[in-house]
Amino acid sequence: GGQYIDTGIVLTSPNNIENIINVKLDADHLSNFQTLTGCMSHSGTPRYGINAYLGRWMIGVDTTTTDGVVLDSNQHRLKFVTTSNQQTLYDTDDSVLANYSMFATSLSSNELSLYVGARKQPNTISNYVYGNIGKTYLKQNGVMLYDYIPARRNSDNAVGFYDMVSGNFLTHAGLTAGPAVGN
Repeated sequence: GGQYIDTGIVLTSPNNIENIINVKLDADHLSNFQTLTGCMSHSGTPRYGINAYLGRWMIGVDTTTTDGVVLDSNQHRLKFVTTSNQQTLYDTDDSVLANYSMFATSLSSNELSLYVGARKQPNTISNYVYGNIGKTYLKQNGVMLYDYIPARRNSDNAVGFYDMVSGNFLTHAGLTAGPAVGN
């Protein structure tokens, strides 16, 4: 809890998204509201999120569902996909963890960048992840927007994510290396 990565990516359309994130949540915090990747304005929309909420998986683009499958502390390779009429969160074995009709027609008013490990709001950062996040990427319309691989920088031993798209190393104070959570 308390660490995150600012992707710098501002989504302005809810369609044709593929967001993969490898995660292993801490068993003692499964009832906490945790955002694996997301943003939300103060009014509630626009919003984007892959979340753990009240012991269940929750997803949301403008609207959210809280009736997803019950959480556990196993390792997961989550795949969040949106189309023009559906948003679905798949598990490692392609089983559905949550799905919801897509009511959002636009995220055009969104000005907030997506965070990994927390949710960005205009004046706050909240819903930190308790656990380990591994490789994560985001595609929209088939274009890779980021492709983060957990890494330790040799020059100063800092822990963070190396972005295979931009070639940048991203870190945040307090990030620590944990056990491997998948490729």
